[in-house]
Amino acid sequence: MIQVLSWLITTIFYRMEIIGEGIPEGPVLLVMNHPNALLDPAVLLAGSRRPVRFLAKSTLFTRSPLGGLVRQSGAIPVYRPRDSGAAITQNVIMFADVQEALGRGQAVGLFPEGISHSSGRLEPLRTGAARIALEAFREGIPLRLVPVGINYERKTLFRSRVTLMFGTPFSGTDLLKNFQTDPPGAVRLLTERISERLRSLIVEADPRFDADLVARADRLYAAARGLADKARERIERRQTIARGLERLRTENPALYERLWLKMRAYDRRLHRLKLNDRILETPAPTSVIISFILRETLWGLLLLPLCLGGFLVWSVPYYATDAFIRLTKPSPDVTATYKALSGGVFHLSWFTLLLVGAGVLSGWTRALLVFFLAPLVGILALFAIERETEILETVKIFLAARLVRQETLVRFRKGRNELADLMEEAYRWLQAGSSN
Repeated sequence: MIQVLSWLITTIFYRMEIIGEGIPEGPVLLVMNHPNALLDPAVLLAGSRRPVRFLAKSTLFTRSPLGGLVRQSGAIPVYRPRDSGAAITQNVIMFADVQEALGRGQAVGLFPEGISHSSGRLEPLRTGAARIALEAFREGIPLRLVPVGINYERKTLFRSRVTLMFGTPFSGTDLLKNFQTDPPGAVRLLTERISERLRSLIVEADPRFDADLVARADRLYAAARGLADKARERIERRQTIARGLERLRTENPALYERLWLKMRAYDRRLHRLKLNDRILETPAPTSVIISFILRETLWGLLLLPLCLGGFLVWSVPYYATDAFIRLTKPSPDVTATYKALSGGVFHLSWFTLLLVGAGVLSGWTRALLVFFLAPLVGILALFAIERETEILETVKIFLAARLVRQETLVRFRKGRNELADLMEEAYRWLQAGSSN
């Protein structure tokens, strides 16, 4: 049930991509970054093919309305010094429970940063994951560690993209002898390995300064060079861009400023003419355009009643959720969790009202029909509206391309290519600096 619920929440709230082979069979310790509170475990469960037992702070079991759900998921409580009333000695039981789960061949997940945050970077790791792994090796458990990077584009934005990146499973049995003679040293070395592997799976960019710039630079460079939008390549490019921007800012501020100002001027010109990067692509042949118009007009006519029906049935809880978030103003690292949970409450309450109203006004036979049709219409309408919005954007770009003079488009293409050249110049400078 927990796996299905996680998949439903994640699929509705985000557009999800999965990279890698997932979770192997046998005892596995999953280590993940933690940028998005309670939605991080949901995203992982939605993208995995097997159940995962998470380590969760003890307060979620006792002081949270989700306590029952957390217990049902098989989560293992962790007692932190900051939690009042927490008996730290109970963590001995926690470690024993984890070892038992791993000994039975289960998958256990934890967030070694220890906190959910919005820094945009991997925070210093706690040593718990390494200690658990080394104790398992000592007990003879054939454990594999699997790092997992969770990359949100706009984590608080409904229907934004999340990329779940599974790393290559690895072991730390070579540290077992060190663990016998120098436990703290072995734990520190394995923690450093976990940190390095996690960093290779996530894009680290300060959300206040660099995150939007990294994404924009990647989209622009990929468009200028005609690169396909493949998830793994996109993550790797953004990792390189993020590291490069950070170094440029401190080591070559003149080149950083040239890049930033040129990109800003390019975007300002696009915005002034109400244009979009996609308008600069090579226009499709007339036959393709006619086929597209005929096909999408037919689809639009077929999907319009579904879109209108879904909007009319579910707009009240949707806008109630939006109003609740605006009123409560949660911090960025829990905003998406607040949206998902409050949205669930509002939509479930509205659904109950629809059922009762249908039963009272039209009879309980028709209420049963509402019970099956209302959720189905809502989910199908969500994806239909998303599809038709994208089509309308494409049509708008097509019409704009017909209204803009050809020399203007050529000038913008030239500016975009110059920006891509400048990015490559910055990359060469960074590479030269790294080799010295």
